[in-house]
Amino acid sequence: MFNIVSTREFMGAPPVFQRLYNGFDALRKGFLQGCRPIIGFDGCFLKTFLGGQLLSAVGRDRNNQMFSIAWAVVEGENYESWSWLLGLLFDDLGIAQGYGIALISDQQKGLEYAIKQRVPAAEHRNCARHIYANWKKKHPGHVLKSLFWRAVRCTIESDFKKTMSEMQATSDRAHQDFLAVGVTKFCQTYINVGCKSDVVSNNLSETFNGYILKARGKLIIDMLEDIRRMLMVRMYEKRELMLKNNDTICPSIRKKLKENKEEIRYCHVTPAGNMKFEVQELDKSSVVNLMNRTCSCRKWDLCGIPCNHAISCINWLKDDPDKYVDDYYKRDTYLKTYDLMLQPLTGKDTWPEVDGSHVLPPPVKKMPGRPKKKRRRDMHKDETGTRLSRGGLVITCHICFQDGHNRRSCPLRGHPSSTQSGDNEPRMSDEPASRGASRGGSTSRSGRSSSDRGGRGGTTSNKGGSTSTFGLVYLSVKFQCMILAVSVSSMQSEIDALQFHIEIDDILQFHIEIEANS
Repeated sequence: MFNIVSTREFMGAPPVFQRLYNGFDALRKGFLQGCRPIIGFDGCFLKTFLGGQLLSAVGRDRNNQMFSIAWAVVEGENYESWSWLLGLLFDDLGIAQGYGIALISDQQKGLEYAIKQRVPAAEHRNCARHIYANWKKKHPGHVLKSLFWRAVRCTIESDFKKTMSEMQATSDRAHQDFLAVGVTKFCQTYINVGCKSDVVSNNLSETFNGYILKARGKLIIDMLEDIRRMLMVRMYEKRELMLKNNDTICPSIRKKLKENKEEIRYCHVTPAGNMKFEVQELDKSSVVNLMNRTCSCRKWDLCGIPCNHAISCINWLKDDPDKYVDDYYKRDTYLKTYDLMLQPLTGKDTWPEVDGSHVLPPPVKKMPGRPKKKRRRDMHKDETGTRLSRGGLVITCHICFQDGHNRRSCPLRGHPSSTQSGDNEPRMSDEPASRGASRGGSTSRSGRSSSDRGGRGGTTSNKGGSTSTFGLVYLSVKFQCMILAVSVSSMQSEIDALQFHIEIDDILQFHIEIEANS
């Protein structure tokens, strides 16, 4: 289905392009036949001097991968453009009120109201990652970040309330702002189980935006042709890859099922009869009903893949867990998604001419300053992608051993109780005896004891302080010599301080032994 909207400045004026909807029949049928009833919406900017935005509707196939349904070029992201897109899309898919379907978005302008007007019965989820990006601006820190994602991924209400109590004890303001967003829209505890998807992020829609990144820098006709060719090749490749796969379950689902199987080591099964079981996992208990394919932890209910509790019960019955995987993830149903293909087309020089007035391009909106090519990213993301990102790096203080800061900014720095800090000088032992002497004299690799090295034997320190670890790095120099560089890093464990001396003959002898063994 295709739809073009143009406007006229006044009666008799030539039409000016405003919007264009693009949806292929093969994609529409592929979504209805093989995808789960969940659709993600997102918008991205076009990178030409004419501006505009591209709105997309992306589904999720049986292998948890991107499946594009339709897209539209609009003048901007607002209620009118989203309402227009949703009306054409749902009419194309045959969706009336939205019963049994889930929609997920990034809190775009006007989209939430447009969804309520067009499909009031549909479940509308918000992307948890975008919510956290806004929430963390007021509530930074590794502890609050951990609590946020724990609350999002809780599948039962008791665990969710416990996590929220911990968040409230840490920061009452953060707790209030978390609840103000609306937990029913992005927390797994409150999402429906009908569509067999526990997704609370809109990553696949952003994947599509990155997938067509180069095409977005071209004019509209060339851009749409590039998108069509890219999806035509993708449909072919996905179909051929699955035909070569003889497994009855899709690859990513097989991987998830294998991970769940590895977590059954702590599960103890108690049968109750009629395919019902009680499973004890450490200090928690869950009820599994294999006949209804449900578990009280709700993980199996949400995604349709047996959880570790269900797998332990299936193994107790000596049955195959593959039989209990939802039909959404089977190989045969996956092939229905990519059964049809996008038809190839001839070049623009062979396209038929149509009667009517030529549609003019939209007016150019000149913005002040130099045009930007790079997208505005979050502060925790790498801007260029050409260097190793530090996102997700957790800093631990060696004074108070708390996450989120280092010893330089520690509030306990200089406190009398922080004598084990790396800022202070390491405390040397009062025992004059060497470490080797305390053990009866240790022998080096050159055959001499450490006490015979010209009085430079290693000293022993008190136990209960900080230990030291050292790494050996070999550097080649002139005359085939080897120099051993010793790097020492302090760590809090059993020994307060350790001094050692390694002579050059020991180094060379050690290197000779390594080469002989290799």
